[in-house]
Amino acid sequence: MKSTNLEVKAANLVVGMKARLGQIAQPAKMKEKIMHQQKWVSASEVLKRSTIEGTVGRLMRGLFLAAFGLIVPAMHAHDQASQLQNNSMVTISTADNIVENGRVQVTVHLFAPADPSTLQIEGNENDITYDFNKSSCDQSPCDITAQLDGNVVIGGWNYLHATVEGPNASADSASAQFYDNYGVTDPTTGYAPSFAVHIHATALHGLEVDYAPGVGNTPTYYPNRNYPGCPYGVLTLLTLNRSTLAPISIRCFGPNDNTSLNTYLKTLSKSDLVFASTNREEPLGKLNLAPIGGTDFTATGAPTAYGYSIIGYGAATAGLAVESYNTWHSHAWHGLEGSLINLGSTTPMYGFRSTDAPAFAIQPSASGSQAKITLGYATSFPIGEGGLPPNFTLPSQFTNTTYTSPACRVTCAGGLFTAVFDAQTLQLRWSNTYATNSNDSVAEVNRMDNDLNFHLYSYPPGPSIVIITTVGNPFGTATEWSNARYYPSPGLVAIIQKLGVSPSAFNRLIAGGSFSMIGVPGGLPAANQGIHSITKWYSSTLETGESGMLRGLLLRDRTFVFKPSDVEPFTVDSSIPNPTANQLLSFAIPNQVGSAPSVNWPAMDTAGRRNAYAYASDQMNRRDFYSGDQCRLPLVQCEDIRARYTSSQLNNITNGIDPRTITYPSGSNPAFTPDDLTAVTNQLASEKQYLSNAANYAALLKEINTNGTMNIGSSLQASATNVSSVLYSVTSNVGGSKLSLVPNITSTVAGVIGIAGVYTPAGVAAGVLGTAVNIVNLYNSTKSQPDPEVLKLADLLAQNSGAASIFAYNFNSAVQSSTGVYFNGVYSDWFKLQTIGLMTVTAGSGWYYETVGNALTEYNGNFVTSARTSFYEQIVPQYFTEIRLHKLWRTYLLEHGNTQATVNNWAAEQNAGFPPKFLSNAFVFDYSPTPGYPRCVDYVYMITKGSRIQVPSYLGAVYTWNDDLGTTLMGPAGSGAQANLAIPRLFFYDTSGYAVAFDTNPRFKAPNGECGL
Repeated sequence: MKSTNLEVKAANLVVGMKARLGQIAQPAKMKEKIMHQQKWVSASEVLKRSTIEGTVGRLMRGLFLAAFGLIVPAMHAHDQASQLQNNSMVTISTADNIVENGRVQVTVHLFAPADPSTLQIEGNENDITYDFNKSSCDQSPCDITAQLDGNVVIGGWNYLHATVEGPNASADSASAQFYDNYGVTDPTTGYAPSFAVHIHATALHGLEVDYAPGVGNTPTYYPNRNYPGCPYGVLTLLTLNRSTLAPISIRCFGPNDNTSLNTYLKTLSKSDLVFASTNREEPLGKLNLAPIGGTDFTATGAPTAYGYSIIGYGAATAGLAVESYNTWHSHAWHGLEGSLINLGSTTPMYGFRSTDAPAFAIQPSASGSQAKITLGYATSFPIGEGGLPPNFTLPSQFTNTTYTSPACRVTCAGGLFTAVFDAQTLQLRWSNTYATNSNDSVAEVNRMDNDLNFHLYSYPPGPSIVIITTVGNPFGTATEWSNARYYPSPGLVAIIQKLGVSPSAFNRLIAGGSFSMIGVPGGLPAANQGIHSITKWYSSTLETGESGMLRGLLLRDRTFVFKPSDVEPFTVDSSIPNPTANQLLSFAIPNQVGSAPSVNWPAMDTAGRRNAYAYASDQMNRRDFYSGDQCRLPLVQCEDIRARYTSSQLNNITNGIDPRTITYPSGSNPAFTPDDLTAVTNQLASEKQYLSNAANYAALLKEINTNGTMNIGSSLQASATNVSSVLYSVTSNVGGSKLSLVPNITSTVAGVIGIAGVYTPAGVAAGVLGTAVNIVNLYNSTKSQPDPEVLKLADLLAQNSGAASIFAYNFNSAVQSSTGVYFNGVYSDWFKLQTIGLMTVTAGSGWYYETVGNALTEYNGNFVTSARTSFYEQIVPQYFTEIRLHKLWRTYLLEHGNTQATVNNWAAEQNAGFPPKFLSNAFVFDYSPTPGYPRCVDYVYMITKGSRIQVPSYLGAVYTWNDDLGTTLMGPAGSGAQANLAIPRLFFYDTSGYAVAFDTNPRFKAPNGECGL
């Protein structure tokens, strides 16, 4: 397909999309014509929606995480109500974009159903609500105006932001900006860094920041002539203005200068961005970086850091900085690398984002074939048929590699493909296939055990990621396994558990099946160590609905090390016997596009084209913003139209002139040729179309938060009522239990849950919103990061308390803000803009505007489910304690004529030996595989806290989880993710995280040491 056809089709669809948003009228026949013209399909067969289907059963990691994975943009018929929701509840505008005398008139427009009493307005980070006459507006729609003067207006750029609440805690916001020329004499004033600025701590050049005032968006290295460096072996600390990225100072602090360091750090505010580093082999020393969100290396037990780098800000909450360092002096230098992105809502405010978001897909194999590990990025996108669009450029890191299992070193019927990757670079360190189903099974298991111990714990080369998957039947049913006194290897099982994966699930492979896992040494504590984490890093065919295949993202954590994120089992459509790497990794496109490093704008590669761009930008500014008159901004901004892409005046460009109508200047001698101008204006015309497409799609996602029919507050109350009623039979004080409702989604890591399909709208929206959260994970504002909002379940049960409504409003506002940051990143980068601009008008991509669908009801219902899950996770540990009975001699007892009910009853009686701090009501959690002894079984009891135990021996039937609480929380045995907690029972055995007491003196002992007693 020729580029002109691509652009024409995209342009035609913009008309229909604007009409959908109520911007212009759209007769039915016009809509039919537009739809008839749309012939685009996925870029290749590998990107069909039916290619890869996600499985149900994705574990939920908290209220916001769960909600994201289920969000689908809403699309309504064109009735009056939907028109109101598709349009904003609030806009803000100024009488002039350029102010000459320090005074400007500002108008806030409120549309129904906005509540005027909730209106809040900020100007340059200050609350200026009271400058507006809110009393003039009792009910929307209405206009509220103010005349701002020197008390608010400053020289240069000024930023305004308004927020308002609608019915059912819906939220909306709007921004505006204007420029004040009064008193501005410096021609570079107003020249600002781009939305994303690359930074890198390098061992050779020092601290690289790809912007400096007066220099522009090119690499600037610190130390330099104006900011001299530090002696070798000390911490070099660069402080930047967080709004302008202008350097403030460079300070030097030796390994023993903690007093001086902290004296300085405590003078910094949240408007100060701090970037610091040491040399590779030199120790940082006993320095406390906590005042800027880093680690306190003076604390007892703190590691010794080598090759240290940090990016933080003044007065930061502990743990919010990003750090990179080694704990061994000879390890390779890594440093920090990523982007500073503008997160400000009223004034520019820069924070750090990693540009790494590789994905992985793990495929076990049948006997005789190869298992596969695919790692990296999708390199093909659904952006239309007929080849790539003009000037399409992938970021350099968008590649992928597939690792296949080597053959067993002996003849085998099955085995385990094991690979260890460097968690800082993702380079493969070591891999092998162990013939665990062969004549040398025992020796091979022991060899795997020894190799893992050596590569992970004996002189470790640094942080690691371990991937294990099966080849054929991993253990078989050979006599040496099924009749042994132990499962394959207690040592190997212990390693699996240290990697954060269920050893019980691994042990069950004795019965055969396919299995895949990804783990991090120390990623999760060993079983029963008090961490209530439900991050499931494995897939097994022994779990209902799972295929043994596993996929997810690898995202940088705050130590700049890759960790598994958004991990889920998946299946491959049976019609695709050999999926490609692009098929396997396509689920990650929203995250990978949103987090990608910047790609240079095309047609800027010569001096002539850059001059032509400056001329075309000035012409667009004149005609789009000043009715053809001279552009009154500083020259550097008049000649850079892209600086407007992330501004509140974006609509002036998308509704403005066609850049191709700009003619070559006559009667002059410009520093560019007609061909230069043609290349530039064609490029700008494409950008304008993509901007329209992306902006209209962003408006769809915004409706999730502005739609007043979605009563998230009521959803929270419904969830609270469900939890309270279920648990009230166990304790009468459930309403008093504490909950953490995090009002700011940016304080948590993104997650995507249970997406069925590759490019389903749910998957796209979840990926976009999830990436938005990743983007604003740090440095969200100059204000203090909010602590989790702690309330009681009773607060949500009280209909008039307002707690649920407040939380729902905060939730909607935060999601909307995060989504806005995501799309600002799209508007400011060529790769993101082109890719998303085309996917939104490509039928079959899952991003296609016309087929997104109406899913408000579905979203709200799923929000109830996810909220309930979060409440259960938090409340159950407050009222229950686990008791695990080790090595109960179940098999022997059953073989000697006892019933299972009798065995359960006897197991319950053993509770009588526990301390009196435990209550009655022994809920048997069923029996679980016993690591090391297959004929003995561990029983787990969930016991209410707070009183003496009362389990009489005459109990005719033990209270079991299957009969009571367990079914409510996790559903019938084998129901997997369909229950409230969506936690597979095997997984719960190992990571439930409740305080656990162990029965060390079981009553029933097997003869001949069968149970290891």
